Amino acid sequence: MTDTTDRVYIAKRELNGEYIAIEHGTTGYSPTTVYDQDHANVLNERQGITPAMVEAAMMCSMFDNWNRFESLTAMHESRKPDLPQSKLGA
Repeated sequence: MTDTTDRVYIAKRELNGEYIAIEHGTTGYSPTTVYDQDHANVLNERQGITPAMVEAAMMCSMFDNWNRFESLTAMHESRKPDLPQSKLGA
């Protein structure tokens, strides 16, 4: 897996549809000005972030357990078909 330490993942909270920014290695999230899934996809793709990595980042930041990032990413990649990001979360 590539170096992920400087990445910021843009994710959509399913609870309220709000887009959030998750900084790699931190707990919790920050508000963001992202306004739709296409915008989030562009920002994630520029950093080489896959949908599986976004899912893993959400779990890691929630439980403050970033040492499982790679295994969680692999788990999410194996559970979802290989779809473009614009197809996910829409």
